[in-house]
Amino acid sequence: MEDREEKNGQLVELTRDYYAIDAATNDVYYMGEEVDAYKNGKVVSHEGSWLSGVKGARFGLMIPGQPKAGQRYYQELAPGVAMDRVEIQSLSEKVTTPAGAFDNCMKVEETTPLEKGVKDYKWYVAGVGPVKDGQMLLVAHGRK
Repeated sequence: MEDREEKNGQLVELTRDYYAIDAATNDVYYMGEEVDAYKNGKVVSHEGSWLSGVKGARFGLMIPGQPKAGQRYYQELAPGVAMDRVEIQSLSEKVTTPAGAFDNCMKVEETTPLEKGVKDYKWYVAGVGPVKDGQMLLVAHGRK
């Protein structure tokens, strides 16, 4: 999945996330991400990049196939790079984005020991994926 972050119409970060789906359980695993940070149209770093099996990183659970409110797990397990933990807050949120209105969204609270005291909130929809990440909203979805 590609995630593009822009500021004032300029690309500041391009991330390619890698996932795998377990056909038996429908669990979605997070296998890593490649990050390109931009400044003035040029790549200036790859900070935050990690891949399962490289430098001690291991895949995490992105979304359980049978999510339950209160469930906790690691999404990212890349020591010193990315150690995101989540707790499922709700399975019945409503979110409206430029890509549409979505019911029965899963809301998660995300924390990391790498940034103590920081909490992020994200919303996901079955069959679509992430629809809201803090203030960022889904603008389009589907296959190219």
